[in-house]
Amino acid sequence: MRFNFTRLSLFKFFILNKKLAKKTLLIINFAIFLSIFSATSAGISLYIEKKISDHEFDLLELQRTQNEIHGYRTLFPVFHKSIEVTLRLDRLVNRFNLLIESTNFGDNITSGRELYFYRFHALLAYTYDLFDEDFPEIIEYTKEIIPELYALHEEGYAEAMTRNGEIFEEYYIFQKKYRDFKNNTKELEQFESLTKNELLNDKMKRAENEQILASELEVLEKHEEYYDFAWSLNNWSQDFMQLWENIYNDMMHQNKSDMRDLGKKITELSAYESQLIFLAFLLQLIIFIIIQFFEISSVIRREKK
Repeated sequence: MRFNFTRLSLFKFFILNKKLAKKTLLIINFAIFLSIFSATSAGISLYIEKKISDHEFDLLELQRTQNEIHGYRTLFPVFHKSIEVTLRLDRLVNRFNLLIESTNFGDNITSGRELYFYRFHALLAYTYDLFDEDFPEIIEYTKEIIPELYALHEEGYAEAMTRNGEIFEEYYIFQKKYRDFKNNTKELEQFESLTKNELLNDKMKRAENEQILASELEVLEKHEEYYDFAWSLNNWSQDFMQLWENIYNDMMHQNKSDMRDLGKKITELSAYESQLIFLAFLLQLIIFIIIQFFEISSVIRREKK
């Protein structure tokens, strides 16, 4: 038998054939049921998957940020160690100078220049970057970001991290001292070697037990002041790096907590999606059975008449 589908001959055949009416209605309703269920499932999936996709994007961003923070945090032990080694070396040099000076010929070997001049230059060599054009912006940024990061912490927590803001005030004091240091010293003066005449005159003065001139004493006091400044600055840089290391650790801890929450939300949304689809299936199945019951009953009544 050949059917013309363009004229719905096959459809008419099944609809008008009383023997096949029940099966026809069942097939049509079941097809409608499947179509509606597919459309409902697709709608639910699109809605839930969009939310899941947004959470997954946020999770990826947090993971990227976490990796960056971890990369920065790994540098702090290196900075701490380098400053500690510098300070230890300075102490070692000082003890060596004091040991030499305490010997019978110590005065002929060392002078006030060795006590402070080279040492403060060595300590300051690692801190020049603290006073470039960008570092004051880092100070201001730190002052702004700490209250925001620790707004939800207990009262006084943020203040304790910065010693009630003293760590920032100390930087501005160091900044003024650094300007004074730059104005009163020559660039690369620590690399200038003394002439033979300067060494000879210095040695003759010590041999003749001449008193130190007032100008030389003033220079020595100035060098000692610069040394104290350089030593304090290195210790301050340790505190400032420790402050940022604590900030990074707290940020990593917060990011881990946020990533756990996002992972939990994604899991809950996936389970919620499955539950919605299953409930939609049950609801539509019940509706399908009810419709089938009434339609088949209607067909049976017509057949009896």
